[in-house]
Amino acid sequence: LSLLGVGLTLYLLERPSLVEDSQAERARRLRWLLLPLFALWANLDAWFVLGPAVVGLYALGEVLRRLFGGVRPVRPGELRTLLSLTLAGLAACLLTPYHYHIFAWPAPLGLSHAEQVLMQNPLGQGLVVSPFAREATGRFSTAPAFASPGGWAYCLLLTAGAASFALCRRTLRPGRLLVWLALAGLSIYQARAIPFFAVAAAPILALNIQEYLRTAALSEALRALQT
Repeated sequence: LSLLGVGLTLYLLERPSLVEDSQAERARRLRWLLLPLFALWANLDAWFVLGPAVVGLYALGEVLRRLFGGVRPVRPGELRTLLSLTLAGLAACLLTPYHYHIFAWPAPLGLSHAEQVLMQNPLGQGLVVSPFAREATGRFSTAPAFASPGGWAYCLLLTAGAASFALCRRTLRPGRLLVWLALAGLSIYQARAIPFFAVAAAPILALNIQEYLRTAALSEALRALQT
């Protein structure tokens, strides 16, 4: 359910940039569907915090773009809309029987006092495992990220995503980069969070490659006109 929530959140945030200008305003209004999504999500899974966090990172990215400039024009009201969505999304998460108590770290992060005590017990040492942490047993033990085809696919996705942002550095979207960095860091800290990174990093990689190819084609066309 949380994988679906992360995917839908990213889709609704990116959709205005994927459609024609005549449909972009309608796509921006559809972003408000995030509020019922967050309210439902908060009643179903502890990872619901990823939804408002992704929207907040897009808002922070818009702030950075306005501070440091960028190639793309600034849309009027974009920052206000993203900030409003972040605050309203957090408020929508309160629509649960637990009200404000709903805001707690998910158990797999091992950040609460009870989970830290559990991790000191041999039975709870596997609660938080980094994909790049070597196992304590075995002379030739390898990190989980290099011990299976799935681990190598994760490493490939990490490398390709970083390379795609390097290719798009001239047309960089800070919000997209912040979301990628946050989920990548989460997946490096806790291997169980790798699916959340994958469900966002794969479409972000595709969007970056499309943007790079489009920019390269436009540059080639301009050079052809000049010659």
